[in-house]
Amino acid sequence: MERTPVQKPVEAQVSKAAALKFNDASFFKIVGKDQKVYGPASGHEIERWLADDRITAASPAQKVGSKEWKELATFAETPAGIPLPPRIPPSQRPRHGR
Repeated sequence: MERTPVQKPVEAQVSKAAALKFNDASFFKIVGKDQKVYGPASGHEIERWLADDRITAASPAQKVGSKEWKELATFAETPAGIPLPPRIPPSQRPRHGR
């Protein structure tokens, strides 16, 4: 029996992309849904374009100063709504070499 892949609803894809956060000090060139290259754009502009559905998390992007193009999501900082692991107090951290 052949299984067909289950696609996530468009709303889930958009909300996931809108949750991505970018460093505002970083600038990117990005390929929009219309296949035109835009930028350099700040992290804040990228977040706005995601919210406006002009680009997606999978859009090709290039960090200014780099020659490599990658999916936009690879440049994101910790997405909003995803908790960071708990901080380990210095007294409980493993000591290496002692």
